[in-house]
Amino acid sequence: METHLRSVVKGMSWRVIATLVTTLVVWVLSGEVSMALFAGLSDSLIKIGLYWGHERVWQTVGWGREFPHQWARYTNKYVDKNSPRNMLGDSSL
Repeated sequence: METHLRSVVKGMSWRVIATLVTTLVVWVLSGEVSMALFAGLSDSLIKIGLYWGHERVWQTVGWGREFPHQWARYTNKYVDKNSPRNMLGDSSL
């Protein structure tokens, strides 16, 4: 589960890259720096909010997730899927 802050920071870091692309495309197509900056910044502000909302909605959806109690049902012990042992393919888990 992610905190609200983590979701916002992830959205912002991606939006920096996307803003640069949007700004560059508008600048190339229009030849106007002011229009490109306006398009890039307004696009980013709107999409950061939409991305955050999208992430928060998906946090409430259980489809496709595995929860600790489901892992225990099959293994009779808790398996941390992100542990270095498991990532190396340790079959003793």
